[in-house]
Amino acid sequence: MGLGVASDLMGVLHHNSFHHRSRELPEHVYTELGNSDISRSKLDLLSEVREQAWLREQPMKQRMSMGFNYKVIQWSFNSDDLVMIRNDIGTTKPGDGKLAPNWKGPYKVT
Repeated sequence: MGLGVASDLMGVLHHNSFHHRSRELPEHVYTELGNSDISRSKLDLLSEVREQAWLREQPMKQRMSMGFNYKVIQWSFNSDDLVMIRNDIGTTKPGDGKLAPNWKGPYKVT
């Protein structure tokens, strides 16, 4: 039973692999006037397509911003608090290298 089904499937696959479909020609022939009419009609729909894309884009941007803002640690400072600023943008002096201080400060919040 198993061998017969396999041979039947092979026959079907072999038959379909050599079956070529003829390509049908389009029903209408493109002309310069017809092409310009089609182009104008597509340009008329362009503003609608852009608006639909903008409407799809807004929820995605909102989800991305919510995901980013979820990871951000919220800090609040009062006047006259002392704070340190992380010094990871660059070294203070060219010769310091990796021995440069990691923090600058303390600075007073005004």
